[in-house]
Amino acid sequence: MSLGRTGRCFADFALGARLAVAGGRGSVVRLVWITVGIGLGVAALLVAASASAVLNSHEERTHARAIDSSAIALQPVPGVSPLYSSYISTEFAGRRFGGAMLFADGPNPPRIPGVDVVPKPGEVVLSPALRDLLADQSGELLRPRFPQRVVGLIGDEGLSGPSELHFYVGVERAELPEGVVGAYVVGVPVGELYFNPLLVLPAVIATVVLFVPVVVFVAGTARLSASARDRRLAALRLIGADSGQVRRIAAGESLVGALAGLVVGAGFFSGGRELVDRVSPFGVSVFARDIRPSIPLALLVFAVVPVIAVWAALFALRSTLIEPLGVRRGVGGPPRRLWWRLLPVLAGVALLAGQHRGMASEARPALVVLGVVLILAGMPMVLPWLLERCAGRSRGGPLSWQLAMRRMEAHGGASWRIVGGFTALLAGGIALQALLLTVDPMRHNEYLDRADDRDRAWTATSDAESARVLAERLRATPGVARVVSYDVVYTRQPLREFGSLELIVAPCPALRELTPIANCTDGDVFAYPDRDGENVRVPVGTEFALDADSARAAQVSWRFPEHVRPVARPAAHLRWIGPGLLLTPAAIGGAVPELQHQVSVWLSGHDSLALEQIRNVIGLTRQFALPTLAMTASDSERTYAAIRGLVTVSSAVTLGLAAGGLLVVAFEHVRQRRRQFAVLAATGVPYSTLALSVLWQNAVPVLLGTGGALVCGLGLAVLVLNTTPMPQHYDWEGIATMGVAAVLAVLLATVLTLPQLRRAMRPEGLRTE
Repeated sequence: MSLGRTGRCFADFALGARLAVAGGRGSVVRLVWITVGIGLGVAALLVAASASAVLNSHEERTHARAIDSSAIALQPVPGVSPLYSSYISTEFAGRRFGGAMLFADGPNPPRIPGVDVVPKPGEVVLSPALRDLLADQSGELLRPRFPQRVVGLIGDEGLSGPSELHFYVGVERAELPEGVVGAYVVGVPVGELYFNPLLVLPAVIATVVLFVPVVVFVAGTARLSASARDRRLAALRLIGADSGQVRRIAAGESLVGALAGLVVGAGFFSGGRELVDRVSPFGVSVFARDIRPSIPLALLVFAVVPVIAVWAALFALRSTLIEPLGVRRGVGGPPRRLWWRLLPVLAGVALLAGQHRGMASEARPALVVLGVVLILAGMPMVLPWLLERCAGRSRGGPLSWQLAMRRMEAHGGASWRIVGGFTALLAGGIALQALLLTVDPMRHNEYLDRADDRDRAWTATSDAESARVLAERLRATPGVARVVSYDVVYTRQPLREFGSLELIVAPCPALRELTPIANCTDGDVFAYPDRDGENVRVPVGTEFALDADSARAAQVSWRFPEHVRPVARPAAHLRWIGPGLLLTPAAIGGAVPELQHQVSVWLSGHDSLALEQIRNVIGLTRQFALPTLAMTASDSERTYAAIRGLVTVSSAVTLGLAAGGLLVVAFEHVRQRRRQFAVLAATGVPYSTLALSVLWQNAVPVLLGTGGALVCGLGLAVLVLNTTPMPQHYDWEGIATMGVAAVLAVLLATVLTLPQLRRAMRPEGLRTE
């Protein structure tokens, strides 16, 4: 008996599969839509399952090429010559990239991944992308920075991605900064580099934010064209099928679409991965071979997606009565209740509100992530209740509005199921962008916040003569307002217990360029305050030891003078947050070594062309700093940039999935109601009215979802940021961009539906059988 029942169950599933494939044109169209929709969702999930492999491969290659100064790297290796290096960076057209200056002190230096021959002085090794940029017309302003002879290209093993701009330039030993030591080993273990623990939380929440909408989208796609399916099931009821058989047949139809979607999704994933080597969306450069999903996660995707699809199909039948003579929806269906739909949201709010600041920096982010999951999963559950209330209470208005409201009141589920995924994405995206801005490493650099230095840049030279020559060349550069060269020396260890000081040494004209000085003669000393307005408080005659030249064996000392005049803090003063002194050359004395020769440049305006020309004059091997631009990225900053780039790309993909779902729902809506549209057209309803009704039916769920997501996202951002010790920041520009993208998605779906609407209004639509 049991075997016979099992056989009947398999027969019902098989019948559902046959109906999905051979149930006529409508069944085939429905199967195609479900297959494509689920396939896109599966591809997105496989990409998410590959995130770990992509990040690991990226870190392994970037760390493998790092030239470290640790004890292990500096320990001599038999047969290996020391390799001296210094990392440098530059920027071009808003894109910052870096490389290294190299000097091989011998014939057999350690091998750098991807580099066959270490470049000699006057030679350079480029990444393929940098070589192509220099050869292209768009890289014309970058060429002066690379006058060296190109002797090779960096292989894939030495690059983080195919589009990375990277280089190695050969220099003389004297061109390297003082204190650089030779390394005998290239490469740093990944586990030894420090990463800001606050970046772990955005990475995990990013995965959640992108995963939840895709799951909602897959569940909604499995229920597309439900009306046509229900009519076929009613016909089966007419020939004797019971309600249990009907459910199993419906599950069989959805299972076929889900399995086909798995195959198509794997194809989308494989085909899209092959394009990664040739394109870099949003500046993210990844090798195709690195995009390989984790086997356990891939198996989980292939196991869970069919279950979600079948569950969604069966769940849709709970309020649908399929009888031999027709289908009735909303059977016994009371108005949707709000209380149980709010339970996940309230539980998530309680979890996040119960956390204390600083928890994110500890090893307990699980509760925060669980709270985010509950809130994002609860958002699509609240949306149908909100849509039902709005549509039910909407009375009056133009005919197009009334047609759209009554349609949504009768059967608006398809729209909100698709919009639910977009709502969860938008709410999570708002919270995530706020969190990313909060932990942005560059945002909290207190040295880069002075508004009066936005158009100033600076660099350093090896000697005073080079600084003077460079200043003269910069004065002749278009876009430069003024240039000042000066020397900087620090008190290394005071002979009495006073804090270290910074001494800026320059002639009177240069000092007047740095800060207003009424009277100045050679021999004067001026004191400037720290960022809080506190001046230097040192007794007269205090003896300080100064940083000495490496060629000097004797210690150089300097005594605090008797006459010191207070002045305003110099505009060029960014790196040092404490108080300091401005000294004329006679005040410092001739015995002080010449160290840290600075050249500051003020721009007449923040002109990108002038910036590129200034960088060309300064050259590639000198560090160039601008307060409004990021310095050479640290490990935490690179990780932050990778997370933000991944979120941007994935958000765009998920939003594209939602737009495609809206288009499918709009097509289904017009196809199902083609007879009603034909009747309305025959009775004189103009085409513009029907087109507006389609627009309202698409727009109202999206506008409600966007408004709800804005409220939920900002609230979620406040709750999540409450778990961190950082001040709160909100990316209003990013929020507005997401809202505009939602509106454009609605307009696009409506415009693409209009040709089908016009065909549905033809008189042929009045025919019936």
